[in-house]
Amino acid sequence: MNKDFPLLDERDFEALTPVQIENFARYLVRQLGEAEQNLSGYQTEYAQTETDLENEMARRRMFHSSQSRQDGKNYTVQQVEDLARIDTEILWGEYSKLKALVEIWKGRINVLKAQSDLVRSVMVSVRTSNEMDRN
Repeated sequence: MNKDFPLLDERDFEALTPVQIENFARYLVRQLGEAEQNLSGYQTEYAQTETDLENEMARRRMFHSSQSRQDGKNYTVQQVEDLARIDTEILWGEYSKLKALVEIWKGRINVLKAQSDLVRSVMVSVRTSNEMDRN
């Protein structure tokens, strides 16, 4: 089992005791909480970086629009956009990194939710089996 991203199916639970399954359920709940906190933090950073990037791009577009090329002609719209993009390449890198991290943590949460559903299903089966054995 990958420590950071556990991927299990029902066969992995065959050798576990009910107590171990419950412990794993608690582990998943903790992991889910941590993942949601991480996602929230990255979403906040991503939104702020996106705003900073949009503001800086606008500022750089305005600057380059007011400038002339060496031949005295004005820059084309595409040239202005390209120059603004070059000027903000560090922000673009940070923006891209944060966008990827948001998607990674969303995926992590989906995996944990799927694992939690599987554990709940196994726990219900174990309880049902134990109740049937008592009768």
